[in-house]
Amino acid sequence: MRRISINTKSKILNLYRHGISPKYLSEEFKVNLKTIYDWIEKEKKHSLVNSSNSSSTKTISDIHKLTSSLEKTQAELQFLQRVLVEDLPLNYRIKLIDEEYGKESLHVQCEALEVKRSTYLNHKKRNKNNDSWYKQREARFANIIVDLYYQSKGVYGANKIAAIISQTYEPTTQEYVSRLMGELGLKSVIGSSNKNYQHIQSYLRREQSFCDAQSVTDINQIWVSDTTAILINNTYYYVCVYIDLFSRLVLSWSISRNNSTQLTKRAFLRAYTARQPKCPLTLHTDNGKCYTSYSFNRILSKHNINHSYSRPYHPHDNAVAESFFKTLKREAIFLTGYPRSLYALTTIINDYIDRYNATRPHESLGYLSPKQYEEKKKEENNKNKKNDNMNKK
Repeated sequence: MRRISINTKSKILNLYRHGISPKYLSEEFKVNLKTIYDWIEKEKKHSLVNSSNSSSTKTISDIHKLTSSLEKTQAELQFLQRVLVEDLPLNYRIKLIDEEYGKESLHVQCEALEVKRSTYLNHKKRNKNNDSWYKQREARFANIIVDLYYQSKGVYGANKIAAIISQTYEPTTQEYVSRLMGELGLKSVIGSSNKNYQHIQSYLRREQSFCDAQSVTDINQIWVSDTTAILINNTYYYVCVYIDLFSRLVLSWSISRNNSTQLTKRAFLRAYTARQPKCPLTLHTDNGKCYTSYSFNRILSKHNINHSYSRPYHPHDNAVAESFFKTLKREAIFLTGYPRSLYALTTIINDYIDRYNATRPHESLGYLSPKQYEEKKKEENNKNKKNDNMNKK
C-alpha cells in the first residue's frame, strides 16, 4: 500500500477548498477517492468545532454587520453579472477562467462568470486529452524545468524546481513537475535516502541536539562551525565554515593545509567582521582541538560570545554544519571530480557558496534561499517596529 505524504494530503485538501472536485484530484494524484472523502469529512468536523468555539464570542451587532455586508456584496455581484456577464458567450467565459486559472478559487471564478464547475472541468479534461491549453502549459513548463535543471547542474529535484517555479512563474505542484521530469528523462544526481529512515533520524536528532535549531527566532543568535578535509593530489586540505543557524547562511569560510586553531580563528574573524552581531551570540562547535584551544576561546571571550559544544559521540548535535559539508561535496566537488589544484578547489567552493546563499532553495526555509529568508525576516522586524512605534504614539 502506497504511503501518502502529509504534503500531498495538504495539497489535495487545499485544491479541494479552491473548488477542484475529489474525483479529479483522485485521478491527478493517484489517491483512492474514498480516502479523499474521508479527509474532507474529518476536516469539516474539525472546522465545525473551531467555528462553534469562535462564534460564541461574536456579538449580535457583529452578526448584523456581517449580514448587511454579505447582502451588499451579493447585490453588487448580481449587478455585475447582469451588466457584464449575461451577454457573454459561454466559450468566452470559459476562456476567461483559463486565463485566470489558479489565481483564485475555481468555485469563485465559476460563480462570478456563471459557469458550472462540471462544465469547466469537462472542458479542461477534453483539452488535456487533446492538445490545446493543457499541452501548451506542459510545453511551457517543460522548457522552464529543463533550464532550471541544467542551471543547477542536475542537482535540483522535483521539490526544489517546483518551489522555484511557484515563486518565480506560477503556482504548481511537486507531483506535476516530477511527472514532467520523468517524461523528459531528468533525474537529480543527488540520491535520496529512505523516507521512513529520514523521519526517524530527524526525530532522534531533535531529541539529541544540544543546539536546537527550533529555538532560534532571528539572525545572529546562534552560529555553528565545523571543518572538513578534501583531498587534492594526495594532500589533504581543510575547510572551515561559519553558518547562521536561523537562515543557514554561510557567513565565512577559510582553507588551510592544517586543521589548526589559526584556520578556525581566521574564518571566525571574517564572519564577525562581516556581520557585527549586536545581540548575545552563541557559537556551537564540536570538541575538536581547533575549537577547544585556549587561544580560540580567548577570542570568543573578547567578543562576549558564548561557546557551546556537541556532546561526545553525538555528531548530530552539529547537524547543520555537517549537512552543509555533505551538500557541498555532493553538489559541487564530487560532480566535477576532485580538483587538481588549490586554486581550482578555492574557485569551486567560492562559486558554490555564492550560489548556495543567493539562490539554492532550502526545504527547512520554506524553499527560500538563505539570503531571501533573511530579507523576509528583516522586513517582518521593520514592520513590527513600525507597529510598536504607532502603538506608543
